[in-house]
Amino acid sequence: MAAHGWAFSRAEANRALNEGIRPLDKLATTRILAQQARADETLGLARRGEASDIEASFSRASEAVAENLSALQGDDRISSGRDEINAAIAAHDGWRQAHDRMAVLYSAGDHIGASRIAVGGGEFDSTAQFAALDDALSEGIVATRAEVRTAIFRTRNALVFAAGGVIALSVIAGLAVAGGVWPRLREYQ
Repeated sequence: MAAHGWAFSRAEANRALNEGIRPLDKLATTRILAQQARADETLGLARRGEASDIEASFSRASEAVAENLSALQGDDRISSGRDEINAAIAAHDGWRQAHDRMAVLYSAGDHIGASRIAVGGGEFDSTAQFAALDDALSEGIVATRAEVRTAIFRTRNALVFAAGGVIALSVIAGLAVAGGVWPRLREYQ
């Protein structure tokens, strides 16, 4: 009984790690990288002369976002947050397309057109696509955080029941020892 409780507890702890904590960490890191890339994107428009350095920084952060999302999508151990990960991938692709359109206009000298794509309110503009990405990542973080809480709660319950089983077995063992020693003690009287 106690061994079963410990085994169940260990399984739930591993589940919390694989299905909750690791994806939660990767989603939070991905969200930070996306925000850095968005800052680089808008900063690149404000600093016209330094666009190549900022574009390189945006590209690195955006590639890291794509790699993290791809790794999360390919991880079979993750069960919660799958829809959010897929939505984030789609939004990131849309954001990259908007950014590419913006970069073409910027390279051609159309700073106003590039600015409209970067901060415009259109459905396919960078702002809307980034917002969709950020929302999907935020929802994925909430889903994996809930998974972590559930697995930790199950682990705690398993440990509580395992401790009760250990106490019960200890009492039974103590009674058995006392029952076995009593006849031997009576022999010496």
